[in-house]
Amino acid sequence: MNTQITHTTLIVSVIVAALGFAFLATTVPAHAQTNASGTATSTVPKPKPKPKVDNTCIAEAVSDREDEIALAWDTFNTDIKTALTARKTALVDAWNKETIKDRTAGVKAAWKTWRASSKEAHTELRNERKAAWDTFKTTAKNECKMNVPQDEALEKAKSDNVAL
Repeated sequence: MNTQITHTTLIVSVIVAALGFAFLATTVPAHAQTNASGTATSTVPKPKPKPKVDNTCIAEAVSDREDEIALAWDTFNTDIKTALTARKTALVDAWNKETIKDRTAGVKAAWKTWRASSKEAHTELRNERKAAWDTFKTTAKNECKMNVPQDEALEKAKSDNVAL
């Protein structure tokens, strides 16, 4: 019987203590301080105001970036079209050669030149695209006073495509 009373007393004591702590937690302000007169004051930190975004500045930076990317694509398309035309001419000339040796050499040379031209055009596109994004990020940070949102980040190029 004494054991049962002791357990009951213990359980009641724990419940009373928990309620007491809960009461104190709700009545004592967070970060309470006393002022010069000895009165308790509450100093709950105020949230920092979010900086205003300069929409016009970012819109102009995005417009400039997109114009540069479009120009890079125009240059890329011109370079690839020129390289394809040169490849066509070289292949047709190679196939019109009289000997197998000359034809084989002409075809190999045509494809080698094409690969080099294509690689150069892709490299130039990648570099111009990266430069446009770098300029955008710098402008956004320094002039617009804003970090670039994740949605506005440069995508990584995969092996089967050219990222914009």
